Amino acid sequence: MHYQGICLLWALMFCWNTITSADDLEPPPTYKCYRDQVFYEVDGVQLKADVYEPLVKGVGPSKDQRRVSRPLVVMIHGGFWTVGDKWDLADHGRELAQAGCVAVAINYRLAPQAKILQQIDDCRQAVKWAQENASSWQADPQQTALWGYSAGGHLALVLACEQRLERRTAIRCVVAGGAPCEFSFMRDDNRLLTHVFGGTKRQVPEIFNAVSPLKLVEEHACPTFFFHGTDDRLVPMSSSLAMYDRLRELGVVTEYFQVQRKGHLLAFLDADARRAAIEFLISKVEE
Repeated sequence: MHYQGICLLWALMFCWNTITSADDLEPPPTYKCYRDQVFYEVDGVQLKADVYEPLVKGVGPSKDQRRVSRPLVVMIHGGFWTVGDKWDLADHGRELAQAGCVAVAINYRLAPQAKILQQIDDCRQAVKWAQENASSWQADPQQTALWGYSAGGHLALVLACEQRLERRTAIRCVVAGGAPCEFSFMRDDNRLLTHVFGGTKRQVPEIFNAVSPLKLVEEHACPTFFFHGTDDRLVPMSSSLAMYDRLRELGVVTEYFQVQRKGHLLAFLDADARRAAIEFLISKVEE
């Protein structure tokens, strides 16, 4: 499928998420959303985030209610690295806030204007900004988790891997749904991702290797939760399963949730997968 077709499918999912979301109609009293917070400016482009802050006590006991310690979750949207918006993750952000987490849904520059390494740096800057401002939302920067779907899941895994390789441990957990974790399912001369990676696998193998979570992961990786549709035809389940199997070989805590009989977009909307991911995340960030 050509990447314009994939982008169209993602746009349809965005429309569905907008229709089914009640956020603008009647905001629940359990959280507050701070929209369009500028976290980084690069090449004249302001990158923004939506912050979902609980209006209830944070997860876990606290002797001093003025200093509630909440998990901080940076959320990265999908869309083939080419389309999408932080708003796509509105339902996920709401549910995380209702579970007692501070969720920060971010935008990043999109392809073809921005290539993959630039996108990774945008996400890196978002994590830095969120951790620096965590106290504003009564969140703990030492309890940071990453959450992403599809391309966003890929970016989240890359960030987590690079932080662990540098022995920085603030990223405590990752949730990656429908994520490409390696690119063996693509032919070396496949041009589908040239607008993102700057060439084919044959032309720029060093780029593909540098951003392949499966090649980056090592034994100090943080706990990781995967969910993936069994009928996914855009990102084969074998890609994330390979990462899951490697983490298990390394002795890393990991779980894999198969969304039965659902493809790439419907798996993103699956409520059971979302609940399982939140439960895993909360249990791991505080360990």
